[in-house]
Amino acid sequence: MDALDPNAASSRKPDLDLPQGCAAFIRTPTFETPGLPDGLRDYHRTSDGVWGEIVVESGVLRYDWLDGSGESWNLAGGDVGVIPAELPHRIEPLSDETRFYLRLYQVGGQECDGALDANVPGVLDLRPLSPPLRHQQVLSAFDALNPGESLVFIEDRDPRPLLGSFAALRPQRYLWLPQAASETRWVVWLSRREDDFAPTIGEALQADHGRLDALLDEAIRRIAAGGAAGAALSDFCWGVRRHLRIEEKRLFPLFLEVGGPELPTQVMVSEHRDIERQLRQIENDPSVDESMLKLLRHTIDHHSFKEEGVLYPMLDVSLGDRRGELVETVFREIGWEALNK
Repeated sequence: MDALDPNAASSRKPDLDLPQGCAAFIRTPTFETPGLPDGLRDYHRTSDGVWGEIVVESGVLRYDWLDGSGESWNLAGGDVGVIPAELPHRIEPLSDETRFYLRLYQVGGQECDGALDANVPGVLDLRPLSPPLRHQQVLSAFDALNPGESLVFIEDRDPRPLLGSFAALRPQRYLWLPQAASETRWVVWLSRREDDFAPTIGEALQADHGRLDALLDEAIRRIAAGGAAGAALSDFCWGVRRHLRIEEKRLFPLFLEVGGPELPTQVMVSEHRDIERQLRQIENDPSVDESMLKLLRHTIDHHSFKEEGVLYPMLDVSLGDRRGELVETVFREIGWEALNK
């Protein structure tokens, strides 16, 4: 990646300077004429406060403003097309060898989301990007991960179409676990699987345990430091309820369907009710303190130990010849279920 120097190219079209206070926050992968996302060829624009630069490496690119001005430029290798914030535009490669990338800048800054700092490694904030760039950016960031590594991305629209892309383009290579969902804010934890190992149901659910544990630890840390738990605690509560719902609606019936004994699921459901009681107590107490959260952590640790050590392995073994089919279905449902209102 280059240093995001706004003066790196030889010619700017139009000859506009970036506003004062602009900070570079992303450089897209290099696009080529074959495989260029259709959305970049059509009407689109950046978000409020986000400026862009089209940096052409080779070939020729047509850059049109769609604001009624009729302004248009042909950008050749070394040229930079300046994109003002919110200005509608489109681009069209004029040669088969056209290669370019985008540099995006944000005026000022955007408030971070509680437990998530959108400026730290591993957190990808898609909200300032135009929709045609979002899928490409997440796929590129995912492909740069090593097996076992993960990232978190933040959206302001329903990300289920992106999940469909992963299911089609990266089958069985990812774990997708939603962390928050509201009308204006979606947060998804995305991990790259070890390619050499077949997926298991236990793998996905244990990963969800680990992700939720990290949120609760962050809430405890914030309260211990004298602050508020913020989004770390609200995302944790939302995620735990989602996890329990998936288990009770899908996993436990599947366990019984493949011949598992009923007693382990009955014990787990009983413990789920206790966890939900503690969640309600925490959410309804404005003076929630560190000791209350540590007690909840103790309850969840003991519950997760039983599931990971007994129930999940029994379920995966019991699937037999249906394992591949059912694991793929459950993986997809784990990603979709959390986003259903």
